[in-house]
Amino acid sequence: MTTPTVSSLREAYDAHELSPHDVLDQTIARIVSSEPSLHAFITVDEDSARRQADALIARRNAGEVSGPLWGIPFSVKDTFETAGMRTTFGSRIYRDSVPEHDA
Repeated sequence: MTTPTVSSLREAYDAHELSPHDVLDQTIARIVSSEPSLHAFITVDEDSARRQADALIARRNAGEVSGPLWGIPFSVKDTFETAGMRTTFGSRIYRDSVPEHDA
């Protein structure tokens, strides 16, 4: 599987060949297939990602200009506090830590 570049995703978005939902589905599928061997993710918040994809599409449909990283999936290292989401700092001591604020 070839990993798309940011510029190739932007081109596909601009040509309406892909939507953020398509890319999110591909990203989640790749995480699910590789996670058992990689153990790269502590928490995957698929529901929030889907809501954010919906919001992106709604804003674009409303005529808002999209920036260069519009619809580009990313992950946040578990060493940064993420409000309302488990943030363990890679330690069992913090396995139940859910910060109230983002770093």
